[in-house]
Amino acid sequence: MLDKELIKSQIIKNIRLFNPLDFCHNGGWANFDELEIIVLSDIENSKGNQVKVSILYNCDYPASCSCFEGNSKPNSLIKELLIGNDGTFVVLN
Repeated sequence: MLDKELIKSQIIKNIRLFNPLDFCHNGGWANFDELEIIVLSDIENSKGNQVKVSILYNCDYPASCSCFEGNSKPNSLIKELLIGNDGTFVVLN
């Protein structure tokens, strides 16, 4: 089982591998400054660890948009990842 902080650091390091359209469905931009994760499963196999996580993040909206004001609840995205023994990082779904 991988350490939660290692998984988080790998997500942040490889955030460009995620589809940007998966974040902030109501518009705005994903803000990963206070990103948190919840590890839902971590299965070790011959290639590395297949990890299912819930990624918690905030969305920033333009100052002119007041339609989402007061929404301090973080957004959540569930993803399956492969963190390889050789350092590879793959977003599986």
